Amino acid sequence: MPPGTHSWLEEVTGVLVTHEHPDHLDTAGIRWIQERGLPVWASRVDAPNLRRKGLTVHELDDGALGMAVERIPARHGRGLLSWLMGPVSGYDLAHPDEPSVYLTSDAVLTEERLEAVERLRPDVIIAPAGAANMGLGGDILFSVDELVTLVRRAPGEGPAGEAVRIARTECLL
Repeated sequence: MPPGTHSWLEEVTGVLVTHEHPDHLDTAGIRWIQERGLPVWASRVDAPNLRRKGLTVHELDDGALGMAVERIPARHGRGLLSWLMGPVSGYDLAHPDEPSVYLTSDAVLTEERLEAVERLRPDVIIAPAGAANMGLGGDILFSVDELVTLVRRAPGEGPAGEAVRIARTECLL
């Protein structure tokens, strides 16, 4: 992990789960959350199973955490592979006093993603990329070309009047 990660983790006050794959939330992560008594925010699809794992889960709906929240269903692959990967949620988070953030989640580029970016005009877009695939069924994350398309379709500035920033991540915690 990058220098300073452990001190940053000590400041965590809650956890947002976009989907339950173990590269996002594994047994060690669940234990870490439980030891700290942290609240978890997730979609109503994921919330029941996360509660069964012993977590304190709140559904991340509009108005949660004092901000506008929009859940944007995403596809983690295409066709049958997308169905096998299960439900994934992206989120647009817009607090009145902070830059807005769109977490695409693990996803491939679809018209729904582009429409969301154009409609919501987020200040920051966090988009996992790298064209990961499982050897069949195609990519399960934004390819480089899809990421370039997303960047080109992003508004020049978000609602806060600042230039939109795109953050490429390998994995979100």
